[in-house]
Amino acid sequence: MGMSRIATVKKPYYCSMACNFVGTWQIRNIDVDVVLGTALVNTYAKCGCVETAMQAFRELPYHDVMTWAAMIGGLAMGGHGEEALELFTEMCKGRGLDLMQLPSSAS
Repeated sequence: MGMSRIATVKKPYYCSMACNFVGTWQIRNIDVDVVLGTALVNTYAKCGCVETAMQAFRELPYHDVMTWAAMIGGLAMGGHGEEALELFTEMCKGRGLDLMQLPSSAS
C-alpha cells in the first residue's frame, strides 16, 4: 500500500476530526497564536470545512500574510472564488494597498 493510498484512506477520518475541533481550542483555553491559527485555517479549508475555516480566521486576533493566503486559497480551492476575491480585497484595503496599483507594482 503506497503513501498516497494511505493518505486517501485516512483523509476523511482526519478531516472529520478537524472539522469537529473548531470549538475545542476555545473551550480548553488553548492560546492560539498566528502560527497555530494559520494551521487550523489551512486544515479546515483543505478538509472542505470552509465555513469552519472562516470562523477560525475571523476569531484570530491577528492575521499575517500566511493566514490570509491560507484562507483565500481555501476559499478558492473550495469553489468560493467570489468570496476569495472579496477577502483578497479586504486584505489589500487593510494594508493600505490600492488594487489598481498591484499589477504595475508586480512587474
